[in-house]
Amino acid sequence: MIENRHVLSVAIYDPGQDAKVPLLRVPDRHVFTVEKAFISADRTTAAHGTNYFAINLLNGGTPGTAATNIGGTAGGTGGWTANTAKEITITSGLGDLTEGQWLVANYAENGTVAPGVMTAVIEFVDGIGSKA
Repeated sequence: MIENRHVLSVAIYDPGQDAKVPLLRVPDRHVFTVEKAFISADRTTAAHGTNYFAINLLNGGTPGTAATNIGGTAGGTGGWTANTAKEITITSGLGDLTEGQWLVANYAENGTVAPGVMTAVIEFVDGIGSKA
């Protein structure tokens, strides 16, 4: 099957605190399905029980609606190796975004960390994909 697959790469500068970072908005009369996602940071962060950060992806909905987690979480107490991507698994049945909805990176910081510049790489299909 031929899919209309796209790859989006977004630089996220250290927000310094918990933050929701909009990555993309689905255009009118389209449905996007997020198939795969990866996050990397340009600095190593040692494994630590109280100083760490984690990122997951949300279907941010349309303005005024609730956000929904669409998969797993990258990071946490296990630390990060600089410039080494971690996969965010997408839960089957939750990867689809409809027109006007936003894909959002949910950055959660605990304690004191400095991840530097993070890069989110999102693979998505313009249409109904395998994770819809």
